[in-house]
Amino acid sequence: MAESNQIEIQGIGVISCSSFTPSQIIEKIIGNSYDSSNYVKHQFGNHLLSCYPWHLSTKYYDADVFFIEIVDRDLICEQFADSIQAVILYLDNSDESCCQKFHSWKPFIEEYNPEIRLLVVETAKDDDDSIFNRTACMKWCINHEFELIELQAQVESDDDEYENDFVESNGTKRIMQALSAHTWPFMEMHDSPQYKPSPKFENLLRNEFESSSSRIGLNGQLDDRNVTHKEDADDEEEINSSTRQRIDSIFEEDKEIFEKLSENQDVELDDLFGKFKDLKKKAETLSGEERRLYAEKITLAFWRSLGGPDDEIEGLDD
Repeated sequence: MAESNQIEIQGIGVISCSSFTPSQIIEKIIGNSYDSSNYVKHQFGNHLLSCYPWHLSTKYYDADVFFIEIVDRDLICEQFADSIQAVILYLDNSDESCCQKFHSWKPFIEEYNPEIRLLVVETAKDDDDSIFNRTACMKWCINHEFELIELQAQVESDDDEYENDFVESNGTKRIMQALSAHTWPFMEMHDSPQYKPSPKFENLLRNEFESSSSRIGLNGQLDDRNVTHKEDADDEEEINSSTRQRIDSIFEEDKEIFEKLSENQDVELDDLFGKFKDLKKKAETLSGEERRLYAEKITLAFWRSLGGPDDEIEGLDD
């Protein structure tokens, strides 16, 4: 155990309305990652609180956060409220005294104003003897902007394969998902990977693009993510610089859609397909040689926007 008043804390407040201590609840949540001796004492106002470090690593970022034991119903201080990004309120919903204690925490949590609010119970059913049954839990969560999570949820079996694809996560897995989805103040972002659409989306784009390009006389085409250059070198020499300059100028107006794709920006399918239709109409106004060169530029731009390697198209846009 260490004591530190200097570290910047981005915290997950853990409150127990049960016979478990907050540290025992933390152990329930992070399992083998929990070390009872690995914590720091951090001074918040007049309160010295136990903070358990936890390294959160996702596909997109890393963050060092702390589970903070909250034992006393107290506003503590402004610094503490600013540090609390999430609250996990663990409730023994079968014990009447715990349920009464649970309601008394509400005004303090409102003052902390965390973005993530989780009400965690072992199980919540309407057909048992719980003081705070599932209906009551759900109603309370809706009224107070909490998410209900059952650690021992009973998932009904469903033979429908389609429906099973949409089964919600629960238990500690859902707690981890909720915490991982948060934008932590001091998180370190990973380098953004080059945009790569899903196979289904890529095939949809490819089919629409090839359909449009075949109607405008496209000679270069995408096939299994390889660009085949079918023009003879002699033909290239016949294209004078003024034609190239004109096509470059025309294409400059159209490259925004491909830049959005390559930069992983949100692009609506209707906008994308509408753009392909605009490209077709524009190509129909060009002469044969201009149309060929224009279609070639579109092909190369589309290839790059899908993350295709430059070495496979090296020399084709010279």
